[in-house]
Amino acid sequence: MPAVPPPDEVYIIARPLLETAPFDNFTVDLVADPLFDWYDECPWTYQTTIVPALVSPDDITIVYDPVTQTHDVFTQNIALAGVYTLTMNLIRPSGAITAFSLSFDVTLVDPCIAATFTFDPTILPNPYEYVLSQPKDI
Repeated sequence: MPAVPPPDEVYIIARPLLETAPFDNFTVDLVADPLFDWYDECPWTYQTTIVPALVSPDDITIVYDPVTQTHDVFTQNIALAGVYTLTMNLIRPSGAITAFSLSFDVTLVDPCIAATFTFDPTILPNPYEYVLSQPKDI
C-alpha cells in the first residue's frame, strides 16, 4: 500500500534551500504478495522521477536524500519557474520499478514575477505632471 505523499511545496527561486517534508515508508502485505519473498533480505529503495525532467546542469535543482527521505530544492535559474511533479517509486533489489508510487508537486516561482513594488505616494507631488518630450525628471 502506498505511503502518504508529502504536501505540495512552493520554492521561490534564489532563496535559501528548501527541504521538502519526508514521506512515509511504503507498507506491503508481504504474506499475501509472493512477489515480495525477498523482503526479509533486502531493504526498500526509492527512486524519484521528475516531470518535466530537469536536464544538466539544472538536474541538481531537486535532489532526493535517501537518508531523510526528503528532497532538497535550490536553484538560481529563473528559467526553471514552473510546476514539477515528483513521483517516488518503490524499487525492487533487482532494480525493477514496482507498482507502488506516490506523487506531489514542487512549484518553482520566479521571484521577479512574484515581487511587488510599493512606494510612498507622499513623495510625489499631487497631481504629478510630466511632458514626454521634456528632459528626464527625477
